[in-house]
Formats: sequence, structure tokens, C-alpha cells
Amino acid sequence: MVMRSSIFLRKNPTGPDGVGDVVPVDAIPRDDVCTVYIPGNGIKTSPQAEKLGGIVSNEVFGNITNVANYVVVYNPLDLDDDVAERAIQIDRRGGNFVPRLNNITHIYLTEKNLRDVFRRKIAPVLSAGGIRSFGKMRFALDGDTEIIIDEFTKLLREHMEKIGLGENVGAMTRHAIANMHPYNAYRPEYIESLFNKMILPRISGDDGGRIDANMAAQNIRKMNILTHCHGAYVAQMMVELAETKMRKLGYAPAEVNKILSQLLVVAFAPACTLEKSKCRFIGFMSLSDSMIDGAHNWAEVFAWKNMTDERMKFNQWAPDWEWKLPPMVLAHNNVDTFVVKRRFEYDNEIDGPNNTVIGEHNNLHYYPRFATADGKLLATMARNVTLSGIRNSLAQSDGFTPLPDTANLVLDGRHDATLRQIFQNMTESGRAFMADVYKFAMANLRKIHPRNNENIRDIKLDISRRAQ
Repeated sequence: MVMRSSIFLRKNPTGPDGVGDVVPVDAIPRDDVCTVYIPGNGIKTSPQAEKLGGIVSNEVFGNITNVANYVVVYNPLDLDDDVAERAIQIDRRGGNFVPRLNNITHIYLTEKNLRDVFRRKIAPVLSAGGIRSFGKMRFALDGDTEIIIDEFTKLLREHMEKIGLGENVGAMTRHAIANMHPYNAYRPEYIESLFNKMILPRISGDDGGRIDANMAAQNIRKMNILTHCHGAYVAQMMVELAETKMRKLGYAPAEVNKILSQLLVVAFAPACTLEKSKCRFIGFMSLSDSMIDGAHNWAEVFAWKNMTDERMKFNQWAPDWEWKLPPMVLAHNNVDTFVVKRRFEYDNEIDGPNNTVIGEHNNLHYYPRFATADGKLLATMARNVTLSGIRNSLAQSDGFTPLPDTANLVLDGRHDATLRQIFQNMTESGRAFMADVYKFAMANLRKIHPRNNENIRDIKLDISRRAQ
């Protein structure tokens, strides 16, 4: 068991058992062409790291032997609050599109959003008598904490008096303040530690200062980050750290954008919000995966409703019980999310869509057994994107070669008209899916937000803007 979350280098096996050695490293050299696997929060030992590294070596690298293969291993103590951290991030980022719906556990507060968040999320809970629910709230404060706390206290006092519970305001205020922490407290130390070992050497010199922007972009392009579940959140936070650090080092905003655009993150079952990113963030997920944090946004509510209706129809042996959803790509602000309805087969005659298959979340193979046709397609796309990124990293030895767009990453250098058409069909299916989501959102706004004081007009404007 490692003492702190660490990075291990996997060495190719030399014996007949096919098991390689893994050794901890203090940092990844800035000029290494490499993959770094940031796993889910269950990877806490070096043998587990070796297994993940073996999957990458055997199922992605193929005959490539000159690319370093690193894997992150977590210290369990680092992960004590990982669910709270991710929930704060989902809330902060808006849950993919349209503000996160009715999440009352972890709340992100700024001076700008305080009044709106109090009105939408806190006041309704108190008005409904949810004092116990209020006591479970955790608040991340981003900005001047004294101003936020003072304003929050004022709003709380006004509302408690309005609903006739003013005598409780003192105790409730003290309890709320005890559960308020600066936003940075929800970005744990191990993420910064991993950032310092992985990314910081590629954007700074031996003296700790900035380096030439083109060299930094080339250094970043030599690294490809592979993630699963919690690892996507870690990668997302490291990209945020990189942006902050580069601005402090003196990089211009355009240079920051250029450098980070060369970082490829390939995320299986990402446990984070996927809406926009400075890096190229490509996610692969199954709608039947119930083990990741939900964004509780309109897309998720729409999918949940259709899949619930499907289960009910199957239980009634309805002839048209299955929700027909083709594989799709949801593209938005430098993020491409490949989505399938289900990765693995079930027994139609017995289980139907009620069958829960753990592989929907935990199967990490690029050649999965018992996968649906959609599941095999998802794995193929993920492998192509990853291998293309690696080959592009190897091309950096001849000078800076920018990261190709997602379509060309999928094609992996081949002139494959069929594969290109599949990707185009998936992109069009993604647009059609989101159009249906927006229609659903507009039609069901009052069901989700039934309160009279909800600012429906603003939400409708937001939906309309995103639907254009």
C-alpha cells in the first residue's frame, strides 16, 4: 500500500507469466511520450496498477513499444471526500447544460449566484419544513467568504421570519456556517500533487518559470491521459489547475488555450460534468451505467424517463417495449461524448432492461466480451482515439504536430469511408437526441420546477439559447 497517491511506471513483462513490474516515480519526465492512466477510486495497490497498465499495453499499444505507460494509484485517505468534491464540481459547472435540478446536498455559492441559489434551492426546502435536509447541506464558497456569509445570513434570517420560524435562525445560521468551506477546499491536495508530477514539468522550466509556448504545447501533446470514473474528475481538476498556473507563470490567454488544447483526455464512464474544456476531452459512456454521479440535468432526466418507461412496458410484455436509441456523439465546447444505450447484453426472456450488469461501469477492456454491437463500437472508437493520440505524440519528434480533430482521431489515419460515415451518423444522432431533450425540457419545466417563485423565464431563455 502506498503512503500517498502516487504514479507508477509499468515495465513490460520479461517472464512467461506476462505480468510486468510497476515502479513508483517521483515525476514524469517532461519529454516522455506517454500514456497516464488515472483510474477510478478503487485502484489503491500496485498489482491493480499493473493490471490496468497491462490492459493498455495489450489492447491499445499493439506493436508500439517505445511509449511509457504510467498508472496512478490512490491513497485511500485521499479519497475520503471524493463524492462531495465531484458533487460540488457538477453543481459549479451546471450539470452539462441548464442548472443542476433540485440538488440540495452540495451547493456552490458565489457573490453573484447567492440570491438565485438561495431562492431556487434553499428557500423551498425550508418552506417545506425540511430543516433536517437543510442541516445536511454543504456549501462551497468561491470569492470573498465574508461577503457571502453575511449575505447568506441576511437571506436566511429574512426567510425564516417570513415562514414563522425566526426563533430558529440563530442555531441554523451557526450550523450552516460550520458547513461552509472555501471552494479550493473541495480540490484536495492529492490532485495538486499529481498535477505537479504530471503536467507542471511540461509547462515550466527547471527554474520554475515559464518556457516557450510552442515547446510547452509540444510537451503537453506528448502526453495522453486515459481515465475511468473518478479519474475523469481528477483530470478535469488538473486542467483547471494548469490554466491557473500558466496565467501565474505569465502565459498569455491565447497561449494557455493553445497549450491546453493539445492535451488529450480519453474518459471511460466519466464521473464529472462534461460541458466544456480547455483540453480535448473525449468521453465514452453507457446510459445504463448507474454507478456514476448523476448530473441531474435535462438530458439525464429525459434518458431516465425513457428507460423507466421501457422497463414498465417490458414488465407488461408490450410488443414495442424497447426504446430505440442509436449510438451518438454529443459535441459541445471542445468536449465530445460518445454515448450508447447499453454496453452489454442481457437475457431478453428473463431480465429485459431490468438486468443490472456491473460491466456497464467496471469493464475497462477495449475488446470486451459479451458486449452489444453498440458496446463493441464504443470500445473501438475509444481505442482508435487513444491510439491516434499516441501516434500523434510520437510524431512530435519531427517538430510540433497539432492534435487532430475528433473525427480524424476516430479514423486513426485510415481512409475508411464506412467508419467516417458511422461517426457522422453518431454526430447527427447526438444532435437529434439533444433536440428531443430541449423539447422535453420546455414541455416539462413546470413539473420539475413547480414553485411559483421559480424564474421560469430565465430557464426557458437558457434552454432556447443552447438549442440554437
